Amino acid sequence: MFNPSTSFRVQRADRGALTIHVRPIFRVWRAACGLLARLPLVTFVEVDARFWGMVLTIVLGAGCGRSGESGVHVVVTVDSSMASGVYFDHVTVTAQGGGETATACFFPPDAPARQAAVTEAGSDDPCVDLLTMGTPNPPTAATWDLSGAPRSVNFVFPEGVTPSIVAYAALGESGPVAAANLTAPSASPDFPDVTIALSPGTTTQDSCALDFAPAGVESSSLVCDAPPVAGCLDMASSGGCASTVQCLSGTARIVPTEQPCGSGSAVNMVWRADATQPEADDCAPVVLVGRFVRCASGSPADAGCLLTTDCTPPPTLLGYENTALPQQVTDISCLPPSLVPRALVVFFSNQRSSSDTRAYPFLIESPPSTDPGDACFLDVQSIFVASSSQIACPSLDAGLAVDAGIAAEGKDAGPPDASSQGGHDGGGRNGGK
Repeated sequence: MFNPSTSFRVQRADRGALTIHVRPIFRVWRAACGLLARLPLVTFVEVDARFWGMVLTIVLGAGCGRSGESGVHVVVTVDSSMASGVYFDHVTVTAQGGGETATACFFPPDAPARQAAVTEAGSDDPCVDLLTMGTPNPPTAATWDLSGAPRSVNFVFPEGVTPSIVAYAALGESGPVAAANLTAPSASPDFPDVTIALSPGTTTQDSCALDFAPAGVESSSLVCDAPPVAGCLDMASSGGCASTVQCLSGTARIVPTEQPCGSGSAVNMVWRADATQPEADDCAPVVLVGRFVRCASGSPADAGCLLTTDCTPPPTLLGYENTALPQQVTDISCLPPSLVPRALVVFFSNQRSSSDTRAYPFLIESPPSTDPGDACFLDVQSIFVASSSQIACPSLDAGLAVDAGIAAEGKDAGPPDASSQGGHDGGGRNGGK
């Protein structure tokens, strides 16, 4: 079985240059012929560089004493039904035919590498763990602009093979937010064109109501700046981390445990901020910068353990306490596992009824229902309340976090249970809604 490679990345950096030029290739002819002899199954080209990519492939093949290869040229775009605000950070394109399989991965325009070929299938989505760097605010369909700047790939198959093409876009391990499939024309030396247009997928982000902080909204106050607290945290505690939280390289690693903090507690308060006077706004945008991941090998106590997104986040509640209002929490465990930390924002109701009003965000994690070793843990860098000038609050009609079932006069009853979470109902900016 062929191993996919990326021998030729003829990608146009601008209108005047290609990563691989025709003339310089004569100076590295022997090395180039050696690469071609490996018979790559997938080569990348940009749409506007396709002609030169084909010229390079044909010239190299002829110069090395070989006939040209066969395959199909796949162009990935989106259809008109795709909302501009849908979040996704990678596109996976798989071609199967003639007993061969190849997968191409596409990443956002600002990613360190815009594309990659997968040599070994390691999961249902082999591209998700290849994206290790990015901005806290994930890219949207508008950022990708696949309708104006499609991505393309040459899949190399024996002549006459009719490959099937499957493409989907996803945010971390979210599952497809857009997808498409088709049967391509038969592979031939002229690499016939086939365009695959992504349309809204089976997994929608509406059910998770994800919103992300805009670029530039950040805080210098890290979760691990708060001192650890001996024993358990509760609403009467001062700000800090529970003793179970591990601070590694400035990041708080919150690993699920079978026994929550406190023998009589159903949930585990792992962090809370100091109480301060809230702003005089109707809404408090609480930002959490973090990610759900798991150690594929090694211990979570080791900051250098090999991370993977192949896991299920445990119920995790981000909450907001305001002494003038009922307590509020929302479950953030639908944040897809990702190797890139994301700046999630949750909008809570807010009020400053007097100078004595105090408010603070807090974080609660439930024990896992399965083996803790198979569960995601939360790596969190910071949690803070942004100002309304930094993040515009949605209208009250759009829905803010609501009462979690704990009346204001019953706040001393302990933290809320994970099954009684509130939260805004999808009225944020995601998905162009």
